[in-house]
Amino acid sequence: MTDIDLDAVEKRANAAEDGPWEVAEFPHRKDNPDGWPLIVIRSKAGKRREVAAVIEDDVASASECPRENAEFIARSRTEMPKMAAEIRRLRAENAAMLAVARAADDLVVSASPTLRAFLGGAGEALIAAVDALPNEATR
Repeated sequence: MTDIDLDAVEKRANAAEDGPWEVAEFPHRKDNPDGWPLIVIRSKAGKRREVAAVIEDDVASASECPRENAEFIARSRTEMPKMAAEIRRLRAENAAMLAVARAADDLVVSASPTLRAFLGGAGEALIAAVDALPNEATR
């Protein structure tokens, strides 16, 4: 997996207007006669304000424009920060698990011959498993 700059993702999300955003069509508007999907912000007072229009050049009319594209853009405003937080949580959890596995590996490697004999194949399996772990725990 390529490295994701979570700080940049969160910075872009925090710079955008607060969500949630939604999708609506306004076919009666003079500047949107075909009813292209519009991404709007609904204020606490219930008023809507347009953020963007999703217009696709390779379709003849708004009815052919997939609403899913607009839904994806609108939902990303609230979902991207949640995803970034979950990635950070999983990276931290992964790092903690790798630290425990490496500590166990160090214990088995440095164990007395009696303990190593007691652990038998399980000790050797642990050493092999930890040796196969990636070097960077948070990647």
